[in-house]
Amino acid sequence: MGQSGISFLTIGKQYGRLGHFMKKIIFVGAGHANLEVIKSLSTQHGRDATYTLISPEKNTFYSGLLPRFILGELQSKDLAIDLERLCKLNKITFVQAMVLKIDPDKKILLASDGTTFEFDYLFLNVGGVPTKLSTDPESEVRSVYVKPITSFVEKWREVQRECSSCRELLFAVVGGGAASIEVATALNLRLKKNGANRSRVHLFTRDMALAKNYESKVSLSLLRSLQQAGVEVHFDHDVVETKDRHLIFQGEKSAFRYDFLFPILPMKSPPSIDISNIQRDSSGFVVVDSFLRAHSNVFAAGDCTTFEPSKFLPRSGVTAVQQGRLMAFNLRHGLGAISDLKPYVPPKAQLNILLSGPSSAHAIFGKHFIAGKMALLLKNYIDNSYMKSFNLEKDIK
Repeated sequence: MGQSGISFLTIGKQYGRLGHFMKKIIFVGAGHANLEVIKSLSTQHGRDATYTLISPEKNTFYSGLLPRFILGELQSKDLAIDLERLCKLNKITFVQAMVLKIDPDKKILLASDGTTFEFDYLFLNVGGVPTKLSTDPESEVRSVYVKPITSFVEKWREVQRECSSCRELLFAVVGGGAASIEVATALNLRLKKNGANRSRVHLFTRDMALAKNYESKVSLSLLRSLQQAGVEVHFDHDVVETKDRHLIFQGEKSAFRYDFLFPILPMKSPPSIDISNIQRDSSGFVVVDSFLRAHSNVFAAGDCTTFEPSKFLPRSGVTAVQQGRLMAFNLRHGLGAISDLKPYVPPKAQLNILLSGPSSAHAIFGKHFIAGKMALLLKNYIDNSYMKSFNLEKDIK
């Protein structure tokens, strides 16, 4: 049958309300920002676009619940967001694949399965990759990276097996930021819970204070909480490499032998996706403008980006969620001319809540913080509400 045989059904799929041509919108990656945009689609009663999510995994994991997973309060499935189900609920096509190349000018992308996709607008949110301390095979096999969480879950099973043998284990956490504080705290609490009282958790940082982005009074309070819990904190310890399960430090400091290493360092630029005609910074991160655009038809957010108007914007889940909500707003308003777009204005302060004890947390907002059980209850409420917001228990029609 020739071209005249195109069905009215096909034509209907190409045109939306009021006869407008259906835009093709593709989400690359399922980070916090893209998930916020996808969630927002559930409230749209009519559509002028088709939507596709491309992700290498069928599940994504919520990092905010990771401390409770380490504590043994949750299983890995409790952290998981089923992307296939989420897409079905929101009438989005799900494609499990890696994206290899994006050409914004030609409006096409190439996936790892060889499929070429056309798009009108693309939302990029692929995260970063962990910074590795060494290529030494023996050290690498004992390294437990927090991200990607899929890998962490598998590695955590190995840690649990060795912990169950009642050995005296030494855990080294390298970092000093918020995530390393939470992991060190959760690790130490889990060891005590399991009765592994001879095992020890050591936290190493190159700085002279913890969480240096916070006020000094916050850093000191977090330090006291770690010390009270039994975590040994080592300041001014800059790890230059790992060798034969030893941390090697800058200067004359003695090497430290460990059984498991948790490197929790700033993320590196995202996996190598060949994207033409976009700007990257000196570290390889995608540069976005105040409207979160890397190109006139490519929006990007989260850990894979550098926000050009404020290069010191923290890469965090809180930032990514805020950016995702802005992208959802701009999507609802057409993604057209710049005059129609709302710029992203970073808030002067963000609420961060860190696990800091057996039944306590630190809730930090700018210069202010509270510590105790109420902060932990607030953290659990926010985390549980976030997971429920995806409405994955809803029946698919």
